[in-house]
Amino acid sequence: KADVKRMTTEMISVYQERLRQNDWLSRKTIDKAIKKLDAMTVFIGYPDKLPEIYEQFTVSHDSIYSHVARFNIVRTHRHYEKFNEPVDKTEWHFPAAILQKPFYSENDQTPSQNYGGIGAVIAHEISHAFDNNGARFDEFGNMNNWWLDEDFKAFEAKQALMIAEFDGLELAGAKVNGQLVVSENIADAGGLTAAMTAALRESDADLKAFF
Repeated sequence: KADVKRMTTEMISVYQERLRQNDWLSRKTIDKAIKKLDAMTVFIGYPDKLPEIYEQFTVSHDSIYSHVARFNIVRTHRHYEKFNEPVDKTEWHFPAAILQKPFYSENDQTPSQNYGGIGAVIAHEISHAFDNNGARFDEFGNMNNWWLDEDFKAFEAKQALMIAEFDGLELAGAKVNGQLVVSENIADAGGLTAAMTAALRESDADLKAFF
């Protein structure tokens, strides 16, 4: 957990540096993008504290079905209790459960391999905060336009290049619709580049192992 958190911190710093060095956005939009990066809550491995909901649930010798049914009642009650409470940004929604080979191994894989595996996945998800969909939400997750108009037009022009890059490619007997897959392609390109940049900072960087 500590190692992957270190990797994630390194990749977020790559995004911050790329934003600071950006030559096609205004300073105002760059500052707001960095603010959004800083507001991200990172979840790795497992929660730092066990959710209180589990303290309300006891395991017995009953059937699996009865356990699931009782847990759903407890979870539903807790869901509605939260409506008048402040947002808990430490609360987990679901674990990805992929901190294992071939995505990651602290002992059996090099840092380059780990950045090419789990690093590219994590940086991909960070990139979604700034893709054609995520870009419309502010640092609190609210749909709110934080862009200057001219900056968003420049962003849309770059989206058009990404759409054109993939549009019409032959795949599985059909042709790719570049518009439909642009958010994933933005996240792939941004995430892979950020992970690679972080990997290259390691003393034993190996791009062949990364890819």
